This record gives sequence, C-alpha cells and structure tokens, in this order.
Amino acid sequence: MQDSRETVLKIAAAQKMLLGSICLSIGLNMAVSVCRPSLKDLGLNTFAAELGIIAVALVILAFQAVCVIRLGLILNEMMMAVLCAIGQVIPCVNLGLLLWLNSRVAARLQKSGIRVDMLPNEKDLANYHPHEFRIVCPSCRAESSSEFDFCPKCGTRLVANPPEQG
Repeated sequence: MQDSRETVLKIAAAQKMLLGSICLSIGLNMAVSVCRPSLKDLGLNTFAAELGIIAVALVILAFQAVCVIRLGLILNEMMMAVLCAIGQVIPCVNLGLLLWLNSRVAARLQKSGIRVDMLPNEKDLANYHPHEFRIVCPSCRAESSSEFDFCPKCGTRLVANPPEQG
C-alpha cells in the first residue's frame, strides 16, 4: 500500500533533518580532530575548550535523538527508533546507525516512487499524488480498498481486474 502524500512529505522532511544531524556530527568530529592539537600548542585553557566541545556534542546528540525518534514515529517503527536513539551515545556506532536509518528511509521513499540521491528529489515530492487502489468485487460489484483479499459485503475473493459485466 502506498504512503499518503502527507506521510511521504513528513518522511522527506525527517530525512533532511537526519542528514543534517549526520553532517553536524561529522563536522564536530573533524573540528575536534583539527583544533584539539592546536589548542595545546597555543597554550590555551584546554579544560574550557573541552567543556565547549562536550556542550556542542550534547546538543548534536540531542538533535540526533529527536531526528531518530521523529522518524520512528513517522515510520511506525518505535522499537528501531528507541534502539537507534540509545545507540547515539556510543561513538562511531551512532554514525553507523544514522547512515543505516537513512538508507531505510531512502528505500521507503523510493518504494513510493520518489527518486533519492543524497536528498529526496523535490520535483518528485511536488508531483507525488498517490491514488488509492480500489478493487471491484466480481459478484456484487462493491468497491473495496486494496487491503482486503475478500469482499467485505459478500465474501467473494477479490481480483485486481474483474471481468466486465455487460
């Protein structure tokens, strides 16, 4: 069953937030790697710098946890979201979990027909209008949604393309 337009747009927005948190995490790790040795060479107070780094890291960690939980709510996979949120406190594992989650989200968007390179294709999102697939019962001609295998009215097995009655 296809996702509704609202759900696909929420998934795309949450994926953008997730990618932003991944970029922030990578940026912080790179900044720490570059700046930490130079702080010692300059003779600056490394304790204050370390506290600043920890504060920024905690803000990014909280942002990542919010992104992961938000995606879990949208995708209806809360157990996965909770495990990923808990895994955010483990260095290196958190980045792997975020990338894994991003690949699942990208696959879900692609299943809906949205092209995903790094980000979801904006043109595809703007033109995404899913249609509810309806099935007609061959016996009583009642319409039913595609989630039923049998007609809720008469109990007949439903087929995708029923024969035309003249």
